[in-house]
Amino acid sequence: MNRREFLGTTAVAALPAGAQTLAPELITQPREWTLRNHKISRQVATGDRGGLFLRSLRNAVTGHEWAAGAPTDLFLCVGPEKRFGFEPDAGFQIVSQSSRKLDNGALELSLVLASEARGLKTTLQHTCFPGVAVIEHVCRIENTGSRTIAGLTRFDPLCVALRDDPVGPVYVHWMPGMAGYGESDGPRLYPVHLHRRELFGDSLELTGGKRASERDIAWVCLENVRAREFLFAVVEWAGEWGLKLVRRDGHILLTGGVLGSSHTLAPGQGVESPRVFVVLAHGELDDAVHELHEYLKGFVLPKPPENNPWVAYNIWPGYEPPDVDAEHLRELDVAARIGCEMMSFDATWYEGSPEPPGTNFSLGLGTWVPSRKKFPRGMDWWSAQVHNKGLKFGVWVEPERVDLNYVPSHVPEKWLAKRNSIPLLSRYSDGKWVGVGQVCLGCPEAVEWAKNWMTGLVEKYQMDWMKIDHNGFDICNDPNHGHQAGNGNYAHTRGLYEVWAHVMRKFPHLITENCAGGANRLDFGLARFMHRHWMHDVSFPSHRARHQVIGQSYLFPGTQQYPGFYYNLEPVDRPDKLRSAANIDYLFRSRMINAFMISTHGQLANRLTHWKPEHVEAARRNIANFKKYRHLLRDDVYHLLPQAHFYLPDGQPSKDWDAIEFAKRDGSEAVAVVFRGIGP
Repeated sequence: MNRREFLGTTAVAALPAGAQTLAPELITQPREWTLRNHKISRQVATGDRGGLFLRSLRNAVTGHEWAAGAPTDLFLCVGPEKRFGFEPDAGFQIVSQSSRKLDNGALELSLVLASEARGLKTTLQHTCFPGVAVIEHVCRIENTGSRTIAGLTRFDPLCVALRDDPVGPVYVHWMPGMAGYGESDGPRLYPVHLHRRELFGDSLELTGGKRASERDIAWVCLENVRAREFLFAVVEWAGEWGLKLVRRDGHILLTGGVLGSSHTLAPGQGVESPRVFVVLAHGELDDAVHELHEYLKGFVLPKPPENNPWVAYNIWPGYEPPDVDAEHLRELDVAARIGCEMMSFDATWYEGSPEPPGTNFSLGLGTWVPSRKKFPRGMDWWSAQVHNKGLKFGVWVEPERVDLNYVPSHVPEKWLAKRNSIPLLSRYSDGKWVGVGQVCLGCPEAVEWAKNWMTGLVEKYQMDWMKIDHNGFDICNDPNHGHQAGNGNYAHTRGLYEVWAHVMRKFPHLITENCAGGANRLDFGLARFMHRHWMHDVSFPSHRARHQVIGQSYLFPGTQQYPGFYYNLEPVDRPDKLRSAANIDYLFRSRMINAFMISTHGQLANRLTHWKPEHVEAARRNIANFKKYRHLLRDDVYHLLPQAHFYLPDGQPSKDWDAIEFAKRDGSEAVAVVFRGIGP
């Protein structure tokens, strides 16, 4: 949508005064339940022989009907048996129903279906929220019989049959994650966070890999072109997940849930699915993105801090002993002078980490005690210096890996993730396992350990910020420390969420940044605890950074993403060609359509005290300008031009322009940012 179209449709799209506050409601009739608000309506019903059918999934504003009327609400795989929805012959009967209003104003409907022959009970929870066209799906499977149930591999809470369009085309939108690609292979289109819109064929299957976004993003959208209607489906899960669309029996079957886990349920045991939610919208893709973002801002993302997003300076510690503190103070002075609001120490701040110029931050993982060589006066003294300058303070952590030199002194060997008794991520040398190990958060003791040292770190050093990394992951099948052999990834993901829910409950002021070797765990579930998401370790040159930012703006509001600004890796100072002032502004502004961070990436040349004076002044000038419009980055995004493409291996920018706009819903304020493919 262009600017003229935006202004022309704002008044038409506006809802009547007070409409946004209309509460969800549940209408119950014999064998029929309708959950709705003023934007979305969902109706399910049961029959004489049991089962459950999706009677309606409707855009309440336009009246567009998505439901095809088939069995619905659970894709179940137990051993060789597969069930798509609660079919009448499956033997499931509704045994109870209930509803409750949640603290956030949402309304939750619970339907309990039981199969006496199978010894299974399924609790479906559907939640409708005020002001947004969203229905959230969760299910819980329980063994109510007397025999153990083995081989439970799928319990997708999203299983819906959608109407196909026999006349007009149906398109599907999706996005690759950090899918492996060869920088030397090519020419090929750079795939990471590339918005894809394709004519839907017979099927589309998306998967996250072992972590949420190693392969794809858990985000898919169907577009009915003739009706101008959109349906999003999103899985909230940091581990293995799957979303699948397939044409079947004259409709489009959509399923979504956990992959890669096999559960054995003893009598009385149960397992719960992740949240999966559906969003409906009418108009353009950006209208659907606005509806998604409204839901995220209102009911998922943490409350933003004042002056959101902070301008950040991220530094790797310790370069010039003996007076390392004096060196850090010089960096702090420059950061404060140019307008930074937060200063954090990245990897290698802890005991056992390498001395500069070494950057192998795997050394020392698990100690989580500040290095006395790098902080001679202590981390508490340094935190006070940062706060006295008026800046926020924080550090980088990686709780899920450990340097094996600190096993068992700091981390018991029992907590290590193993596969077939071999410690994951490690290597065998001179008769022992060396390198790094993986801490299994499917182990309850490891979860408590992570909670304790992380909250202790925040409290002791008065931290305002924490960057959470995750470099390397595999799936544990050790059944001896709290989970089953087949559900290690599931248990680890549950443990991860438990750690971060605890940290954020105890320190609601803490601003958190999600990183996983770049963006390998870009997850809508973790987004409940994370204020920022690191986009990619390679966010240079500028056109690559813009590509990543614009792609991710379809997923999250613009305040959520951080690309690093690397002085030496861009590079800003080019001995072969003097950059003009306009060109230097272009480099900064390419990273100011989202949260802005200057990062040293472990290199001395990237530090602020090593910049040329004119480049320091350019940073100050552009940061001041950024602060004038940053509040708009959380508002509605408009993709004024398609995302520009570029190709590997040379990585040269496209000749296409980039253009993106952020605007308040009423059109009272906006900022548009436009770039040529190759800067001035």
